[in-house]
Amino acid sequence: MAPAQGTVLAVRGDTSMKPFLEPLLAAAAAALPAGQVPSSLSFTPGELRLGGLSPAPGDTEAWADAVRARGVSLRFEAGELVLTASGTR
Repeated sequence: MAPAQGTVLAVRGDTSMKPFLEPLLAAAAAALPAGQVPSSLSFTPGELRLGGLSPAPGDTEAWADAVRARGVSLRFEAGELVLTASGTR
């Protein structure tokens, strides 16, 4: 998990990104079951990409349902879980 931690630490000093990043991280934490830990993290304002996850059939739909109430959409694309804040896609 070191690469993801480094990314979050790098963003920490830039408080302008905080309102965009924190809701997406919270949504990811709420959606992913225990044992599903991303090996990579990529962030642009309004979008969080998590790599290295292996969803079972039906997982992505269940995860999407879990984040929808938080105003976040979720999809699995090109081997990455992509979380998008409402109104930014």
